[in-house]
Amino acid sequence: MKKFTLVVGLIMMMTMVVGCSNDKTGDTLESKPEVAVTEFDVEEANDSIEGIMADILINIEGVVAEIDGNVITLDTGKVVIISDETDFETQKIGDVVEIENVIEVGNFIQGYTSDDPEANEVNADVINTNEKMQISSKIAINIEGVVVAVEENVITLDNGQKFMVTDETAFETQVESDVNSSLTKEVNEIFEIGNLVQGFTMDDFEKDIVVALVINSNGKLQ
Repeated sequence: MKKFTLVVGLIMMMTMVVGCSNDKTGDTLESKPEVAVTEFDVEEANDSIEGIMADILINIEGVVAEIDGNVITLDTGKVVIISDETDFETQKIGDVVEIENVIEVGNFIQGYTSDDPEANEVNADVINTNEKMQISSKIAINIEGVVVAVEENVITLDNGQKFMVTDETAFETQVESDVNSSLTKEVNEIFEIGNLVQGFTMDDFEKDIVVALVINSNGKLQ
């Protein structure tokens, strides 16, 4: 009887010890603070960054001088072919934005071709800019008229004004654009009878011939 009682007592003591140990372990686990885990989509974040940082590729640029069906001739002489595959769109902070797809003579266009950009004729993959070009109101103009005579570097206008073009004469203008408000555009340097010319000189107009500092516009009258 004593041996049986002793064995039962040992079993009861071991059960109590194990029970206490489990209770302490449980208290310890329950007392640990919960850690908040935030899921982060790395692929989505990279796509967003790439969209924001994406550069618009441009290797077509100029003012539309002539339109023959889907064939566009720029003032630079480059011929651009527009097809059903040509996208009229640009990017603004990663978002693709559609632009006007009707091209008119006088519009300033920019775009991209996967053809050789040095070729005289290319197919346009994308047109990024297609806007009417306007001479900026900030440009000073005191030479203006239609060309009636060209004698080497001396130009005579229909109002009797004569001006001389030198190596120092700049052929450029500024155009107002939603894309870039201070965009400088090169101007045609070849004077022909019938061209409308605008420019600026620092000379006194009492002179028979003034020297043109800048030619802002030189194109055929439409």
